[in-house]
Amino acid sequence: MTRASRNTIECHRPALLVALVAIAILGIGCSSKPAPHSYSKSHTAPEIDDDFDYAGDRPATPRTLIIMSRILARQGKDDKCAFVLNKLMQEHPRYLPAYVDMAELHMRHRRVDDAIATLNRGLVISPNDPILTNNLGICELLRGRDDAALENFRRSAAARPDDARFQANVAVALGLLGRYEQSLETYRTLMARPGEAHYNLGVLSEARGDYLKAAELYATAAQLDRSLNVERDLNRVRRLAVARSE
Repeated sequence: MTRASRNTIECHRPALLVALVAIAILGIGCSSKPAPHSYSKSHTAPEIDDDFDYAGDRPATPRTLIIMSRILARQGKDDKCAFVLNKLMQEHPRYLPAYVDMAELHMRHRRVDDAIATLNRGLVISPNDPILTNNLGICELLRGRDDAALENFRRSAAARPDDARFQANVAVALGLLGRYEQSLETYRTLMARPGEAHYNLGVLSEARGDYLKAAELYATAAQLDRSLNVERDLNRVRRLAVARSE
């Protein structure tokens, strides 16, 4: 998660954010708080601009159904999208992208429990799927269950150690748990620019309401990399820290 990724973030917990999470699992607009990476298109599921055949008497393939559901979702026809995805999961229960997309649909409507149930259905079929466990971790963050989120993110990272995005989500969960040193060390292995690790951890500290720690981290980020331009962030958390002490 780089500084720019704050704009792709979606909400954190109600008290902290206005609406957290995953554009990957969720795609709803929200605040600029940092969020974990999620994925709405799992595995090798095709994009909707691929050619496919609606005609004929042949049964629809999983590929055709997932494309159709995504077209309906982009058109805002969520009821029809849900119908197609349910059909897909019923007829092709081992087709994992259907569970990812159905969870995303639930999240767009803030039905976190339904999203969790859907992802767990997929995990019964493929217990170590890194995308399902990653997106389940994001749902756990929304529920405030940071320990459970960390466990799921670590499962994803273990299954796909070459994917830095899963490691970044581990860093997010560690930071939200207040395990700052571990989070910082994880970020340091991922960030290319000096100061980005401290900046990201500062955002997470602020989300936890730990304003003094956030101010310390933002100040360090500015010292390491002046191009980050964190003055506004630093002034904000200092004001919040003063207000809390009054």
